[in-house]
Amino acid sequence: MKRAKNYLVVVLGISLLGVGLLVKGSNLAAPATGTWVPAGTMAAARSGAATVLLTDGRVLVTGGSDAAGATLSAAEFFNSDGSFTAAPPMNFARSGHTATLLQDGRVLVAGGTDATGNAAQTAELFDPSSNSWTAAGPLMAARSGQTATLLQNGQLLLAGGAANGAALASLELFDPMSNAFSLAPATLSTARQSHAAALLSDGRVLVMGGWDGTTVAPVPPATTGTPNVLASSDIYDPAAGTVTAGPAMNSARMNFTATVQLDGNVAVIGGSNGQADLASIEVFDPAAGSFVLGGSLATARSGHLAFLLPHNANILIVGGSSAGVALSSVELYTPWTAATSVTGPMASARASAAGSPLSGTVAATSTSPSTGYGLDGMLMVAGGLDTNHSPLATSE
Repeated sequence: MKRAKNYLVVVLGISLLGVGLLVKGSNLAAPATGTWVPAGTMAAARSGAATVLLTDGRVLVTGGSDAAGATLSAAEFFNSDGSFTAAPPMNFARSGHTATLLQDGRVLVAGGTDATGNAAQTAELFDPSSNSWTAAGPLMAARSGQTATLLQNGQLLLAGGAANGAALASLELFDPMSNAFSLAPATLSTARQSHAAALLSDGRVLVMGGWDGTTVAPVPPATTGTPNVLASSDIYDPAAGTVTAGPAMNSARMNFTATVQLDGNVAVIGGSNGQADLASIEVFDPAAGSFVLGGSLATARSGHLAFLLPHNANILIVGGSSAGVALSSVELYTPWTAATSVTGPMASARASAAGSPLSGTVAATSTSPSTGYGLDGMLMVAGGLDTNHSPLATSE
């Protein structure tokens, strides 16, 4: 089938990101400030996909579920000219997995829901230099919907998730030297799925919120219970191998975002309390060891994306759903004023989409300083669910 030649790429104006923008090799005109430039489609519609920015500036899009509900092993590259090209397929179909760029430039894809609808125990590595996938692991426990946090020592922490209808409290570590997983010596204080995690500047990992997999008994006249959504947090210390209880958030929330600000604080945005979507924002201050309220969104939302804009330190909050309806709206959060403002909407409403900045920094090593790569000041989002709950093939 002939591939579509129009592509969607997010290009945001100078005052939003603080840089001038140009799409190399394309005929896209420079956009007005805060607007999205439409341009085309992926080869496959996907929801539950994962994206990761490679060190050569391409974005690797992996897996997800298609319009027929089938779990995908197919992968694609989003290129710097706004086009998509086929990437080698993964060894295993998966959706709701994690994809993480390691310090050596390889990508670890782990867990997720497999083609049978069960949590996967498989993991695999993509090497851009050989353009191939190789097996890694397996995981110590099958899990889907876990968080993946790259530690300062180069290892990867997988936390929580779900398997066999139950949320998980276990933690495991991936060692890129041995390509093997091992159980961490501690567990979370409670099982968590649909949670969030953030790497703090001192190397510890904050794991917060989510759902413990149980439901609260219904209160008449209701006949169904509500999810037991968590406000609690845990802090994992890689140096000591311990988990300690962190402070409670002001609101219990799941399906939210946690973004590390340039000042080291963590902005916790939106989500759901199990009964309604949230507009609230709160901020974790590692120095104070507490969460404080930090403003409110114009539109309550969950299942959205959040991007730190390094040139102006704002956080861009993209899409998601509100009361079950997918959103095209986009907001900016300014941490130092705790204010939000509505900016240009996406071309399409999309919930639970995948996305990536198009520029990044290679992690410093003992022999090489950190260096930038990619298209500075640009972002892309791909797939997700539209207002009819159908997977999208578009990206923008």
